[in-house]
Amino acid sequence: MKEQESLKVFILECVRNQSLSKESAFLILKSLSNAVSMDEVDSALDACIGQSKEVTDVQKYWMHLTQQRRKLSAKRSHRQLQGPTVEAIPHGPMGSNCYLVVSDGEGVIIDPGSSFDKIWPVVEKSGAKIKYIFITHGHFDHMGSMEELKAATGASIVLHSQDEPALSQSVLNGSFLFSQIRTFRPIDITVGGGETFKVGGYEYEIVHTPGHTIGSICIRLNAQLFSGDMLFSQNDEHVGPITGDAFELMRSYQKLCSRMKGDILVYPGHGTPFWVDDNLKAAYMETKLEVQREGPA
Repeated sequence: MKEQESLKVFILECVRNQSLSKESAFLILKSLSNAVSMDEVDSALDACIGQSKEVTDVQKYWMHLTQQRRKLSAKRSHRQLQGPTVEAIPHGPMGSNCYLVVSDGEGVIIDPGSSFDKIWPVVEKSGAKIKYIFITHGHFDHMGSMEELKAATGASIVLHSQDEPALSQSVLNGSFLFSQIRTFRPIDITVGGGETFKVGGYEYEIVHTPGHTIGSICIRLNAQLFSGDMLFSQNDEHVGPITGDAFELMRSYQKLCSRMKGDILVYPGHGTPFWVDDNLKAAYMETKLEVQREGPA
């Protein structure tokens, strides 16, 4: 019963964050209880939004910034960054992205949520020695094939220690939503934030950015940022179920914006890459601080 209630919370959160349609949510909830109606789904969603009004207000503001992001992306789409080659492998569960990053014959895999059959041919073609498999957070759509890739490459899997429980609990990793009940073996390296990993002559910095989950991380590579589910090209506020926290997420925005200077090319966990410049960073920080003042003391 407790797992079923957690499932309902997760489904409604997916709808609220536009990663699941209301109609799909209705069908899933209907399968759990024949008594559920579309009106009940609407009421539940209204309650979710009402309980986090301050977050919803911020989300509307960030949606307003989408056009600025598009202008930035269009303006700089021709710009080539020096550094490792980044190849996106999309179409994972719920549209998640996996990234293969390669330089000087060495590479890393970030968020292997896609099937092994989709990712492995790309890795094999690159010819790179994979050193690490970075997991930005403990949701199954970002780590689904990590064990197969570890077996194929000998790479070490890296995850934040606070998301470790998601390895053994399908409610925390979200797989039960798709009736998969996925669990995973213990990983090789747990991090807390601040660690660096040198691969192919470049340093990958781990930045702890809680909010989507308690153990979410971003991976910084010079002016590039692999953001997991913290930043998206269309909207930003995405508080995950169970261990997500809206104010922690906004503090994480501020941390990143204050630490990263100049333009940032963001590779998100879902959607297409986009640019964030100093003007947009200032808007993030101003909005966040305003919401903190209005929030609980």
